[in-house]
Amino acid sequence: MQQYARDGGRLEVRADVGGDDFYEVTFQARVGNGGWEDIGTDDNAPYRVFHDVSKHPTGTAVAYRAIVHDNGGHSRTSAAFAAQVPAPFITLSAPADGARVRNSVRLEAFADPDRADQSVRFERRLEGGDWTPVGTDTSWPLYVVIDDISGLGLVEGDQIEYRAVLIEGSGNEVVSSTRTVSAAIDLVTSVRIHYFRPTGDYAGWGLHLFGGAIDFTVDWGAPFQPTGGPDADGLIFDVPITDDTQELCFIIHKPLGDTVPLNREPGGNQCFRPIDHDEVWMVAGDPTKHFTDPTP
Repeated sequence: MQQYARDGGRLEVRADVGGDDFYEVTFQARVGNGGWEDIGTDDNAPYRVFHDVSKHPTGTAVAYRAIVHDNGGHSRTSAAFAAQVPAPFITLSAPADGARVRNSVRLEAFADPDRADQSVRFERRLEGGDWTPVGTDTSWPLYVVIDDISGLGLVEGDQIEYRAVLIEGSGNEVVSSTRTVSAAIDLVTSVRIHYFRPTGDYAGWGLHLFGGAIDFTVDWGAPFQPTGGPDADGLIFDVPITDDTQELCFIIHKPLGDTVPLNREPGGNQCFRPIDHDEVWMVAGDPTKHFTDPTP
């Protein structure tokens, strides 16, 4: 009998059975001082079940055993295997690691398993400093706090670390992994998009633009036109930006038709935040957004 890694609030329990005959393995669990209860049966190796322990507090004692039955009507019971209910996972899901931030940061976390008596405290650490609480939320299943960083005296590029601390009903605390963001003090007012075609046939290609980063509209039949090039990196499109914290989305295409790759590039909507990147390179036939120059 062995207990393996868990999936959320479930523990994977396995039994090793010698021989090549047909076997049926019934697994039983005993929680605390309770009685043995069936938790599942498996008739194929590897013999295993997943025991739902999400309703039990962290550290609760649990024991497992397996009862093996063969075709001859014989059965054998394994020795008991002792384990404990593990602590939940806590995952910091926002902000994105490596994001650039300004004025405020939205912090999000989720727990697995999630219980009504839990809360999450979000903490921030500036370079060389200590962890500082920035807020606590009890609004499960998604825990959210907005961190106001406008008064921290940050300069361009300053690093900020965040983590989430899950507080269980018993008072036990579980700490998430960290995410690091950087301060973006300087406003991005223009984004440069390069479009390279190895064949050199650039006639008619332009951009369909949309998203909260711009305050103008572009009609599909009249694409945004290049502002420079072609040069070694292809066409140049300089797009004016009004809100660099919102997404800028584009599609590279010709005004007539919608056929990939004849008159539209693959990949669909290409979106990113100008606050994170103010220059992007695209290569014909490649749906990948390159934030460093990929051309030779």
